[in-house]
Amino acid sequence: MIAERKGRGYLHSLLMRLDPTAASRIAVRDKPKIIRALEVRLETGKALSDHLEERPRQPLIGFTVRFIGLNPPREELYRRIDNRVRQMFKEGLVQEVRQLLAKGIPPSAKPFEAIGYRHVIADLDSCIPDEETIRIIQRDTRRYAKRQMTWFRKQPDVTWFDGPGDSNEIKNKVCQFLQPFVTF
Repeated sequence: MIAERKGRGYLHSLLMRLDPTAASRIAVRDKPKIIRALEVRLETGKALSDHLEERPRQPLIGFTVRFIGLNPPREELYRRIDNRVRQMFKEGLVQEVRQLLAKGIPPSAKPFEAIGYRHVIADLDSCIPDEETIRIIQRDTRRYAKRQMTWFRKQPDVTWFDGPGDSNEIKNKVCQFLQPFVTF
């Protein structure tokens, strides 16, 4: 694949020549979007930006969207992440990956890019103990959760609730918040 051989920068510069408008909106590090824009250009002969101008996305009509964010204490979130990763291993994550590979799914398949799967694939044939893989997956998941929280905190119109979603107290607060907006 060109992306692996020449890198994202090369793909982005190619997109810049074929569709400068799309390239100006897509970050150099966003390989999936770059590839999609290149695919559209090469398959249809038209730039992705031209397609979007011809058929702009229609706004969602007839609905009022309410954004709700859950904000558990960081220590609790990290504890839950750590426990969840351990549980995934207990329930057979490594065996699941081995079975999928045995069925012929290539290690380069998109779903294997997810946190956890990619780590297991990288460590399948190594001598790295499961404990080290678990520790790395926990670390990477915590980092991902932190990036998500940073992104969501920048979003306007989010109503935040300080606690996890499985807390009865938080469930009740969310229901109370939504009650005035629910109509039948």
